[in-house]
Amino acid sequence: MSKFVFKIGEQMFQIEDLGESMNSQFLRLHESHFSGRGFDLTKFRNEVLNFFDHSNGNYLAHDGFFNNFTIIWRFFLNHGHFKNAEHLWDLALNIAYEWENKNQNKRIHKGTPYYFWGVTCILNGDLEKGFLLMHQALEEDKKTHQTKTPAYSFVTLDYENQDQFFRSKVEEIAKFVDEKMNIYRSSRGGTLTLPDFKSKFLEEDALQEVVIYFIFELFRLKKLLVEIDQRLTQNVFSSLLQANTILNFCIIVENIIKKQRKYQNKKLNELTIKPLLEFLSSNSSLNLHKNDNLKDLNDDFGNDFSKTVQELIKSQHKFQDGTTPQSSEEDLAITYGFRNFGAHKIEDQPVVYQNFDEISRRVLNALFFSVEKLYI
Repeated sequence: MSKFVFKIGEQMFQIEDLGESMNSQFLRLHESHFSGRGFDLTKFRNEVLNFFDHSNGNYLAHDGFFNNFTIIWRFFLNHGHFKNAEHLWDLALNIAYEWENKNQNKRIHKGTPYYFWGVTCILNGDLEKGFLLMHQALEEDKKTHQTKTPAYSFVTLDYENQDQFFRSKVEEIAKFVDEKMNIYRSSRGGTLTLPDFKSKFLEEDALQEVVIYFIFELFRLKKLLVEIDQRLTQNVFSSLLQANTILNFCIIVENIIKKQRKYQNKKLNELTIKPLLEFLSSNSSLNLHKNDNLKDLNDDFGNDFSKTVQELIKSQHKFQDGTTPQSSEEDLAITYGFRNFGAHKIEDQPVVYQNFDEISRRVLNALFFSVEKLYI
């Protein structure tokens, strides 16, 4: 697509060439923003509706239309005006929605605005809305038969794809995972690398829903660990919030085991966390599946949850037969305890916020261990 170049004051701008009428409207939009000139929104809307009438099914033209908002959008981002940036995409999308409502069974490709709006929300700390928008962008891309789009790269943490606006954030989260994985390898003798994790877990079709949930929880975990002052987390609500995050990672571990295809077992999908961990243990030279160790752990958690967690963290716990769990067994035991606790109780446990960094690291160890043993 050719470019339309224009000048406002001493500054040159370049946008997609959408024809004389739309070029004129986008020129006026930019003049309104950068020089304070008046702007007729009604005329803009009518010209856009006419443009959509003449670009039906031309998804490249739709991308060009939405891309022409990005100069103003990036200005808002650079100045921290996130609400203004959101309003810009809301404006653009509402015109597209209006056209679609008048033209049933026809569609405008809206992956671009959903993606950039998602970027805006995530930069502003609104993870839930940001992820909803990113996944809506992905759904749009699927309808248009596009693969490996920026939205896809974001939701699968594809840090290698250079053709994505938000690559810096994807790389930031990938680095966060890699740091946790380095700790896992050095402390557990593991061999899992980030490229292995990417190819065997993040890109595994059978785990698509699990990966989607995992990426979102990674963002939440980093926010809770790194971006929030830990002096603000020594309270009941923090205990509940952090326990919920830990529970979600435990559920992810549970589903990683359920969906494995390395060992034939058609009943895995029907199993709960205890037999799933016993299955993992029996296929990875651990002892959790022996001597009723998990049953004993369940009793210990039930009798004194906080004490049992602290003993496991400090490597001081003993099974009822007197044996001591291996380090990887401790990780899985903590995962087991929080899976059951978090699923059945809403209860303040100071042990959570007092040890959140360590507990989350242990559960991530369990996740990495499960991927390494069942998918590599």
